[in-house]
Amino acid sequence: NGCSSMDSVIINTLALPETNIVYDGETMVCQNSILEFVAEGADNYLWSNGENLDTLEFIIESDTLIELIGENDNGCIASDTLSIGILEVEQVTLSGLLPVYCNNDPSEILIGTPSGGEFAGDGMVGDEFKPALAGIGSHTIVYKYTNANSCLSTDSATTIVYGNESVIDIGDDRMINPDETIELDAGSGFDNYYWSNGSKYQNITIYYSDYPPGSIIRYVVIGVINGCTTQGEVYITFANPEGIEDAISNKFIIYPNPNKGIFNVSYLDEVREFQIILYDYHGRLIFKKDVECNLDCDAKVELPKLPKGLYLIKTISEKGVSSGKIVVR
Repeated sequence: NGCSSMDSVIINTLALPETNIVYDGETMVCQNSILEFVAEGADNYLWSNGENLDTLEFIIESDTLIELIGENDNGCIASDTLSIGILEVEQVTLSGLLPVYCNNDPSEILIGTPSGGEFAGDGMVGDEFKPALAGIGSHTIVYKYTNANSCLSTDSATTIVYGNESVIDIGDDRMINPDETIELDAGSGFDNYYWSNGSKYQNITIYYSDYPPGSIIRYVVIGVINGCTTQGEVYITFANPEGIEDAISNKFIIYPNPNKGIFNVSYLDEVREFQIILYDYHGRLIFKKDVECNLDCDAKVELPKLPKGLYLIKTISEKGVSSGKIVVR
């Protein structure tokens, strides 16, 4: 019939983003290097590690392919990639540095492995650590080694140089609550340790039951190394929560209370014997007495002449420990 018809479709092409990874460093880097990559050319980004920021900081631990996907506001996507290879680094160690020194100790020769590196830090002369040159205080010594790939590796160790006027840090003054323990650590490296509670170990453990509630106890440690002594101290407060006396002092009765330093203690449980201990409010021992129980468990206490005030009393028996307070007028 010679008939014809036609139609047309107009297709608009949207521009792709020009996604690009900007990096101005080497593509072969030392292992564990931190590299920075910048994304450009799009409106939104997604890196191969899941980050979606414009700038990516990445630790290179092995040969890595960095991928970046960029999307523009039209929803079009384009990507870019960058390969980073690693150069091996050496595993280095520093040894020979003791945890503590006296400031008059002789020099210590340190060992860095592999050999051929450099030591840095207070008191270092070549491979010798000189305590007197370093001075009293804490010092960090670093061993640096650069291998054939020009990759730098380091290892470090810390020591403390003490003088007779130095202080051992066993922490800040603190409070101990019921059912808690506190560990005090004088630090390693001393030849001998002497604590005010009689311990000769590096660490001591403090239990809430060690002293009556409300006590404030001073703990002191002396460390000795090569005849050089130093000490540290801390005050521990044994918490006295409201009502704690009622909960733990029901094993005995004190009468009269208040008193003038003469009073009776009547133990309520059936026991063969018990011990009475009295402290002042700083935890200093004032009085101690052992009581044998016959028909009853009563004891008369006559204290030495004491200043007026509040005192802490503790009883100890096979039934446990109980505490309370007395007032001397």
